[in-house]
Amino acid sequence: MARTTSTRTVGYGGDSGSITDMEKADLVVIIGSNTAESHPVIATRVKSSHKLDGQKLIVSDLRENEMARRADLFLHPKPGTDLIWLSAVSRYLLDNGLAHTQFLDQWVNGLDQYRKSLEPFTLEAAERLTGLSERTIRTVAHMIAEAKSTCILWAMGVTQQSQGSDTSTAISNLLLITGNYMRPGTGSYPLRGHNNVQGASDHGSMPNMLPGYQLVDDPEVRQRFETGWKVKLPSTKGLDNHQMVEAIHEGKLKAMYLIGEEMSIVDSNANYVGAAFEKLDFFVVQDIFFSNTCRYADVVLPGAPSLEKEGTFTSTERRIQRLYQVFEPLVGCQPDWKIIQDVANQLGAGWNYQHPSEIMDEIASLSPMFAGVNYERLAGYKSLQWPVAADGTDEPLLYTKRFAFPDGKARLFPVSWIGPTDQPNAEFDLHLNNGRLLEHFHEGNLTYRTEGIREKTPDTFVEVSPELAEERGIQSGTWVQLISRYGKVRVRALVTDRVHGKELYMPMNSVESPVNRLTSSHTDPVTNTPAYKEASVHLKVLNEVGDSPLPRINPRFGHPTPQGGVEVERKWKRADYAPPGNGNGNGLVQLQTKK
Repeated sequence: MARTTSTRTVGYGGDSGSITDMEKADLVVIIGSNTAESHPVIATRVKSSHKLDGQKLIVSDLRENEMARRADLFLHPKPGTDLIWLSAVSRYLLDNGLAHTQFLDQWVNGLDQYRKSLEPFTLEAAERLTGLSERTIRTVAHMIAEAKSTCILWAMGVTQQSQGSDTSTAISNLLLITGNYMRPGTGSYPLRGHNNVQGASDHGSMPNMLPGYQLVDDPEVRQRFETGWKVKLPSTKGLDNHQMVEAIHEGKLKAMYLIGEEMSIVDSNANYVGAAFEKLDFFVVQDIFFSNTCRYADVVLPGAPSLEKEGTFTSTERRIQRLYQVFEPLVGCQPDWKIIQDVANQLGAGWNYQHPSEIMDEIASLSPMFAGVNYERLAGYKSLQWPVAADGTDEPLLYTKRFAFPDGKARLFPVSWIGPTDQPNAEFDLHLNNGRLLEHFHEGNLTYRTEGIREKTPDTFVEVSPELAEERGIQSGTWVQLISRYGKVRVRALVTDRVHGKELYMPMNSVESPVNRLTSSHTDPVTNTPAYKEASVHLKVLNEVGDSPLPRINPRFGHPTPQGGVEVERKWKRADYAPPGNGNGNGLVQLQTKK
């Protein structure tokens, strides 16, 4: 998704700057991201700058999450309509002389065509379609125009929609017309959903890409890799995982080798995916635990987790970091690269890698983006942010001199609004959103094995608004059945004002009741990313009430009070405060320090 957006507008498939740029920004806009729980390290930087340095914060989300409650302005648009208000803001800025015309003239192509594409996005139309008032949209526009520097952060609430790539493009368009690229404290930040998603994407995990985002249908690229690998490569792209599932059902795909992916419950329309796996003639799964997907496999190859192998991870800010082995793998387990090499050699490949550093050297020799990356330059705590030149020079902030297109200019890319799929109707009358919890990693294959974490969040739940709870006779702990067009799950309700009206929210962290039994097979037509966030359900209240799905020890029951550091004077004034002392009445303590 990030790759498509950047290819359309600025060139590279990743964050245009670093986490430090988010800290420096005069204004941060967060769209469709529960940043405090999904990206807590980044959230702490934004919280700090907002609290201590006067940074302004706008949050657009369906849930009133922690960052929304801290925000200077919280937007709650109708589901799937972010593209509309973003485009309306862009039009308003252009129509009212608030765009950065000097930046546009010098660095951006396609303004006339883009401006024409904004004709439908009037403030009146935006208010009607998004539910946001014209006044609110104008406020957003002026806050961006008046800010010296703006960063926009977004995540799955944008990308996991049927128009996710277009909404992401609308974000980049808005940044371009306001001149918010090429400077510290500016840029676009598509926050990655998992550890090393960026790295997997960078190194050729997509069916049309070779490492370094080099297209497999480019003859020059293909020739370089064929020479390096001494094999003939296909000239057309392969299938992505969703297309593979369709191909299995159609009888065109008979075997699958799956590495480190819990597809049976993580992919959308999970029941359909599981039914496909049952049809495979031969299924190999390689993972570090016996996952739910392993139950479908003919062969399970045991891999090694991060602390039992060497390698690199690449973070959301394009930062490549060394990974060091701490423990020996369990008996019978191996790092993924060794397993793949063993399988390849059984098929006659003749590979002889002795260490992941040799694989990285090969990548660097074939991919200009990683030309200067090697394990020596990543030793210790050193890191590099791609692209990395042959001399080891990296780019923490992209586009400081030019954009990544032949003419050095960015491109405004027109988009239009179609509308979300799987809309509520009389039968399926509630919108179901889903996402992550701070405590758990995705579906919980790792974190549910940790007793202390599971004690805080023992199972998944569905968040229900107070008004809907009153209407349907629901309390926290009431068991309900959620039924969609594709499946059903049984889950306990949690009544909370984080959600509003007829909008529900369900964390994805469950093997027993995975939310993807309820989601559809609809995807973004550009990237084929599933529309996980577009689901409608019927809620059936069951005649059973249990304990609240969140124990009282969960910190969500607390009341965080952001303050400017440790305010000891407040503590000293408390009636129950007893100053330390030696009993002689002076209340003083002598602190001895080593000289």
